[in-house]
Amino acid sequence: MSASDCARLAGYEASSSHSRATELLDWRKCPEVVKQIDLRLADSRQLWSINRDKSLATLFKIGEQAKKDRKWGTCTKIEELRGKLGGLYIERLQTMNINKELTEDQLNDNLRKSFPTKKDWLEGQLATMEDLYPDDDTTINLVKLIKEINKKIAEEEKKGGK
Repeated sequence: MSASDCARLAGYEASSSHSRATELLDWRKCPEVVKQIDLRLADSRQLWSINRDKSLATLFKIGEQAKKDRKWGTCTKIEELRGKLGGLYIERLQTMNINKELTEDQLNDNLRKSFPTKKDWLEGQLATMEDLYPDDDTTINLVKLIKEINKKIAEEEKKGGK
């Protein structure tokens, strides 16, 4: 809820609610209002504050209930969290990027492993084109051409195999 909304709810006219809200929040003009707001915010901060002792106590309570309910996965996770909170565990995330320049021959060898035959290569290209350009007329014509080439390759393989 905005300050203007609060001013309207307090009975100020809608046309001047923004100005009234600004005045009410100015400690020089309305120190009592600001003091009350600060007190209520402090209570909320204290109620919702997170500190080590509160967190450990809460984790302990949850852990005890999980033990009673024989929820061993929860118990394990609670112990891990308590250990982290107590500084026993340090979570470390490590990523490793390796940028390796490949020669043209290495690239070609990798492609041959992925696509052992010309037919496999063309089918891979066909699938990629269909995915990237589903409504493109040029792609549709290329797809037809590749299918024809694949048929010819298959026929030649049959003739060569006889």
